[in-house]
Amino acid sequence: MSQHRRPLLFVAACAAMLGRATTAQGQAAAVDSARCAQAANLVRAYDQAMIESGGHAVEGGGKSEQRQLAAAQLLTCGAEGGTTAAATIRSARFLTDTTALNELVGPFDDFRDTAVVNASMNVAADPSASIEARVFALRTLWVVRTGKFWIVYDRMLPTSESTSAHPVAACDDGLEVTDAKPAWSHGVEPPPGFDAAIVTLADQLAADPSQPMAVRAAATCAVRP
Repeated sequence: MSQHRRPLLFVAACAAMLGRATTAQGQAAAVDSARCAQAANLVRAYDQAMIESGGHAVEGGGKSEQRQLAAAQLLTCGAEGGTTAAATIRSARFLTDTTALNELVGPFDDFRDTAVVNASMNVAADPSASIEARVFALRTLWVVRTGKFWIVYDRMLPTSESTSAHPVAACDDGLEVTDAKPAWSHGVEPPPGFDAAIVTLADQLAADPSQPMAVRAAATCAVRP
């Protein structure tokens, strides 16, 4: 009897440990889910107020800082983070205040997520959207495709050398950064071929003389590797 009791006790102990580990994982998942839901609710409320006010800051109570933290949390929230970010990108399409746009959509420019890609492509191609929002969308598409998270809005704008036949932006020409290693935050991974679809859209926008020059110049950046 004693020869069999020890293995049985060992198996029982392992089962108990596994049960505790599974419970702990479930509790951690529940906490993460609650944090993501809270972050999504905060971002939606803040962004709606910003957009309805035309991009004016929401005053009081450190709300801007709270929104920044919530947006950072969403980058770890998978599909929920992506759908929340995409909703902001779409809703902000008529804003012209670049400071507000940078606050609202800037945190998601390296969010490699299907919903974010789709929303950004939609805004970039929308002639009714503001020029500023379209440039930000093209910036997001370039960063999501290449991982060049250090690219800023101003480098997407047309230079003095731009002509109707040849739109030009600084893009990443002559830009030196300390760490040029591509990096992304990951949500729902875009489907195969999404990068080619981005390049196709950007090529079309850059070649279309009916598009605003700022959009065409930004599009020349979005096709770069």
